[in-house]
Amino acid sequence: MTTRVEYDCALAPEVYWALRDDDGYDKYVNATNVPATSSEVISCTEDADGTVTRISKVTALKNPIPYPVRGMLKCRDGFTFTISETWRRNVYGAEHPCSFTTTPPVFPDRINVNGKQWVEPRGKGCRLFFEITCVCTISGIGTQLANGIRDGSLTAYEQLPVRALEYVTLRKASMEASEPMVRASRMTEADDTEQGEPNAEMEKARRLRARLRWRMALMGVRFTRCLELQRTDEHRLCDAKVDDLKTSDDL
Repeated sequence: MTTRVEYDCALAPEVYWALRDDDGYDKYVNATNVPATSSEVISCTEDADGTVTRISKVTALKNPIPYPVRGMLKCRDGFTFTISETWRRNVYGAEHPCSFTTTPPVFPDRINVNGKQWVEPRGKGCRLFFEITCVCTISGIGTQLANGIRDGSLTAYEQLPVRALEYVTLRKASMEASEPMVRASRMTEADDTEQGEPNAEMEKARRLRARLRWRMALMGVRFTRCLELQRTDEHRLCDAKVDDLKTSDDL
């Protein structure tokens, strides 16, 4: 079955698409996932036309497989997915999606997960599109497993518009907070002892203002998290549309 979902995001499309090249964003998203995961880039290559191919491993911080059967399912060392992604740098839209294939740690020959993601301009922000196809050929529980993987992926996609905005906000605040410290270091090295005292006091005040900006940004992120958890049909952070399920014959 193939499912498509759409979400509005406050970021400009080029800003959101550029987050694919930011390892910090991947780590932030994985850390804020429920349940939390960690990610590691295994390889990343880029062709002359800007096509990027990246292979990553995503590991659940808490192994969901019961301990007695971890050895039998070959995931004693952790529950790790392998994700292969291909996209064009600086090019987005339905004609240039990011295609992905996910290999699960259990029954990789019987479970196939793939899909694509793309971005389109929408007002001052953008519209995010996610499409996922899950195929499971395990007798008896195939449909249940496929639905579980699909639902978990859709839940993660739903969080991405807010997580992207959070990350960009905190990254900007962090950069602003670090600038006064860099200037203070340079001024201390350049000034003599007599001029150092007043400059040190001035930079101390600048650092304090920078920390306040960082804390305000962090409070804003936590506030949006509360709204996200308490949102209703009348008050939503983003609009979403879920298409009807499609089979491969409909594509």
